[in-house]
Amino acid sequence: MSNHTKPYKSFLLTKEVDTKEINWYPLQKVNFARRKLEGANPSTITSEELKLGFEKDAAFQGLQSVALGTKGENVRADLPAEGLSVEKQVDCLLDQAMDPNVLGRVWAGWEPWM
Repeated sequence: MSNHTKPYKSFLLTKEVDTKEINWYPLQKVNFARRKLEGANPSTITSEELKLGFEKDAAFQGLQSVALGTKGENVRADLPAEGLSVEKQVDCLLDQAMDPNVLGRVWAGWEPWM
């Protein structure tokens, strides 16, 4: 095993991100893709992606709350963070896509294109 392989593989096995690594962003995206294929709850991935860009923002806790949903109201909040079937992942994605809290928080000037 070369020196280049070990840090790469060890990075993929952890959920923590060392943003001092020069190639942390593409490695994290590969990690997210792998976890999605392994059955991660989409709201967990969204939450972790928000943390990478907005953790120090004053609105972060609110964004996090919207991404994770509310137990008893949102499917994505009632399911575990890992180990979901494809069908359950789709249920979570649909729940996220139809959540008024998500739909009501887009940037000014956003226009959908079909």
